[in-house]
Amino acid sequence: MKTKKIINGNKLIAEFEYGKRYNDSKDIEDCYVEEPTTSMITFYLEDAMYHKSWDWLMPVIEKIESLGYDVNIYSWGKGISKSCSIQGISIDVNNTNKLQAVYEAVVEFIKWYNKNK
Repeated sequence: MKTKKIINGNKLIAEFEYGKRYNDSKDIEDCYVEEPTTSMITFYLEDAMYHKSWDWLMPVIEKIESLGYDVNIYSWGKGISKSCSIQGISIDVNNTNKLQAVYEAVVEFIKWYNKNK
């Protein structure tokens, strides 16, 4: 079971990546993202894996960079500290993986972007 923080983060990322909300239900099981050109369901938000997979997260990083923002990912020593910085938002995570630091920085960046765009 995913935590509410992960579910909300994945929903925020999906909305940023796909440009609009296709289904904004309060019940996460009813939230889904449609392919804009075909109206076919691409995935249900409860199944989103931005927090677990580079394959899901990298297209979001590429979109952020296409908007003119730098994404910097750092790692200091084996298992010591991982860091990601986007638009002055820096997330440091100790004793965990790089994906978590990048995921958390992306979520915080999108919150900032939505307030300032």
